[in-house]
Amino acid sequence: MVPRPLQIAVQNPLVSERLELSVLYKEYAEDDNIYQQKIKDLHKKYSYIRKTRPDGNCFYRAFGFSHLEALLDDSKELQRFKAVSAKSKEDLVSQGFTEFTIEDFHNTFMDLIEQVEKQTSVADLLASFNDQSTSDYLVVYLRLLTSGYLQRESWRRPSASPSRWSTWTAARAAPPTRTSSPRAPSPRSTFSTGLDTTTSSTNRAGSARRCPAALPSARH
Repeated sequence: MVPRPLQIAVQNPLVSERLELSVLYKEYAEDDNIYQQKIKDLHKKYSYIRKTRPDGNCFYRAFGFSHLEALLDDSKELQRFKAVSAKSKEDLVSQGFTEFTIEDFHNTFMDLIEQVEKQTSVADLLASFNDQSTSDYLVVYLRLLTSGYLQRESWRRPSASPSRWSTWTAARAAPPTRTSSPRAPSPRSTFSTGLDTTTSSTNRAGSARRCPAALPSARH
C-alpha cells in the first residue's frame, strides 16, 4: 500500500497551473448547500484558482507564490519588498536566531525575489515553486519571518510562548539538517508592522469571506 504522504505528493503539485474556479463544484457534493454557496460567492470575485499540495505548508506556499506573482506587475512595491527582505536576516539574527542556520533559507528567498526583478515569466516562477528544495526553503524562511514577528509582538500577548513558536516554526518545514536554534527573543526589537494581504476562507461557518493575514514587512 502506498503511504498517504506519497499519494498526496504524486497526485498534487506543490503549486498547480491556473484552473477554472468552476472545478471546485465537482469536489463537493451537489447537495452540500453550504459549500456550493461558498463557491458561488467566490465566483463573484474570482475566475481562476491555483491549488497547492495539502502538506501542512500550503498557506505559506500559496502566499509566497501569489505575492511574488503580483510583484511581477508592480516594480515599485517589488523594490520596497526586496529592501525589506534583504534586511530581514539581520533582524532575525538580532532577535537571537543563529545566522548560519538561516542564511541558506534567506539566500533562496532573495534569489526568488531577484528572479521576479528580472521579469521572469509566470511559468518559470511556477517551476521554481514546484522545485521541492527551492519551495521548501522558501516555506522555511516565511515560517522564520512569522516566528520573528510573533516573538516581537509577544509582549502584547502575555499568553504567547515565543520560544515554543520559534522552535516549532523553524523545524516545521525544514530539511533534516536545516533547523534553527534561536536564543531568547527580544520582543521589542522592530522589523515591521505586518504586510497586509487577503486570503479567501471557505469554512463551513458563515459565508465565504476575505480574511486579513499578517506577514512581516516594513510598512509603517
